[in-house]
Amino acid sequence: MLKFSVIVPIYNAENYLSQCLTSIIEQSLKDIEIILVNDGSTDNSVAIIHQFIQKDKRILFETQDNSGPGIARNVGLKIAQGKYIAFVDGDDYLALNCLEKLYHALEKKQADILCFGAFGVRNKEYTVRVASPELSQNSTQALISYLQYQHYATSCWTKAIRRDLLLKNKIVFENFLYAEDTLFCLWAFAYAKNIVSISEKLYYYRYTQDSTTLSRDLNTLLRKIKDGIGVCQKAEQILYSKGVLTQYQKNFTYFCLMMKRTLLLDATLFEKDVSKKKAMRNYIFENFGRVQKNFHMLMDFSKQPLTTEIILLERCPTLYKLLAVFMHYITFKKVFKEAFHMIQAK
Repeated sequence: MLKFSVIVPIYNAENYLSQCLTSIIEQSLKDIEIILVNDGSTDNSVAIIHQFIQKDKRILFETQDNSGPGIARNVGLKIAQGKYIAFVDGDDYLALNCLEKLYHALEKKQADILCFGAFGVRNKEYTVRVASPELSQNSTQALISYLQYQHYATSCWTKAIRRDLLLKNKIVFENFLYAEDTLFCLWAFAYAKNIVSISEKLYYYRYTQDSTTLSRDLNTLLRKIKDGIGVCQKAEQILYSKGVLTQYQKNFTYFCLMMKRTLLLDATLFEKDVSKKKAMRNYIFENFGRVQKNFHMLMDFSKQPLTTEIILLERCPTLYKLLAVFMHYITFKKVFKEAFHMIQAK
């Protein structure tokens, strides 16, 4: 059996695709297959793919009409034959020893899911995109951590997953353009028995203006909100189907509140256009209640900073922005003061 199936959804990635594919075919672990799924690209991506097919017989190529990265990954999952699955986006790339390190860690720990770190790349500058702790947890511990946004990133490209886990439990990507991998990983965490995390950063995530998560078109922004709500609804169904919704109700509530906070922040702080801001906020208020009505444990969070933050974002956005600026100033002042004392000490 092949050790890894690497699935790459590709949409208009001509500027970065060669670096992405080179980083995969030059992996130190050779016993892999590389599944490229063209998601309706209109640029030169397909021509680049064919160039690489001529170089490496391990490459399998599928194409589809533009349907989003999640659906493209599902196409790859249907034909994958590797023991483990890894995902790489077409504009990102891997450390050359990535798959070898992941494989040895998976085998040593007998893990269903292995999480790892990532760098962010912007204009040839590198920052920590995903910090990953050294950790080993059972399903209960890991699912609680995931629902409360602790320890684990929500991206699928910082996970290596045993393919049998996905097949046995029919885990796939839902048709969302935003947070589709957040839901996919939650689904996998809910059924995995052993989840391991390593601290090494083996993935390079590229910030691009074409990313769905960075687009500021109003229709895309409203689709993002709709998808965020849909992710919460589907997550509830997954936990209910497994018979653990009651057990994790408090943690699930936190998960949904964090999603609402993210959407409100986008509409309150990050969007500058007043008409877009109003449309986004109205959509959240009109539609998120359908999810929130099922928050049986909401009152448990009445004294939590998260609930206070959401109330401010909902009812007093101007005050929230002023507080955010003030807290940023206090933090900056504290860091500057500490740095000044360090310089003096030297």
